[in-house]
Amino acid sequence: MTAIELIPISKIRVLNPRSRSKAKFSEIVSNVEKVGLKKPVTVCPRAGSGGEYDLVCGQGRLEAYVKLGQTHVPAMVVNASSEDRYIMSLVENMARRPADSLELVRDIAALEQQGYTPEQIAAKVGVSQGYVRGILKLHAKGEEMLLAAVHRGDIPVVIAVEIAYAKNGDLKRCLAQAYERGELKGKEVSRARAVVERRIASGKRSPSGGGGGKPYRKMTIDDVVNAYKRATQKQAQLVRKAKVCDSMLRIVCGALRELTRDEHFVTLLRAEALDKMPKYLAEQVVQRGGK
Repeated sequence: MTAIELIPISKIRVLNPRSRSKAKFSEIVSNVEKVGLKKPVTVCPRAGSGGEYDLVCGQGRLEAYVKLGQTHVPAMVVNASSEDRYIMSLVENMARRPADSLELVRDIAALEQQGYTPEQIAAKVGVSQGYVRGILKLHAKGEEMLLAAVHRGDIPVVIAVEIAYAKNGDLKRCLAQAYERGELKGKEVSRARAVVERRIASGKRSPSGGGGGKPYRKMTIDDVVNAYKRATQKQAQLVRKAKVCDSMLRIVCGALRELTRDEHFVTLLRAEALDKMPKYLAEQVVQRGGK
């Protein structure tokens, strides 16, 4: 069972300090003053320090005791390695933050640097593995704009990751804003990115046109959305044409199948040296003729 002792505050060193708002700190102080300390802080003896401790968890509670003029604080004393102490402190701080906190983002990255896998981080923090993997990708790419959008709740992390794959800074900005405004939704974001990047790769520096030595014009949301809509409309037209061609091919194949069953017609074709049919068409006659 973990021992609880009354430890001199002067003997405690904060291991993993973090800042908090004045309003939040005032709330902690008020609660401690009214109802006392509901949960002791957690400390670990510092090796070779002569009775000093490292604070593992409870920085806010400890500082509230200092603010209230206390010299000693109730503490759970645990024995743990320096790495385990750091991780225990980090995980408790993370557990107190909302899942979209920017501090949480930095702490997830810190856990990865400590050698933890996304699966292990997700289990410790209480979020999904997909969220952790997405945050780590954004952090690794230095996508501060997208991390901020995720933090605000404007963009889901999975959409932010998709936007981060864009190679053009203007395109990232436009995709993010288009999603926030509701002009692009879900999978439309990745499709729009692909459309615009194809245009850029082909030499058209703006998705609305340009290229050919013309001065670069900053990309706008309308450029991206309109380019996506045009590509979607063009694809829809191709699908309609393909369906018409397929229908006509089925009719032709059916007619040819019936004609090839007529021996007189086949004999006439042979006489005119017209009895050879392209292989593809012959296969389609067999496959489609009876449908």
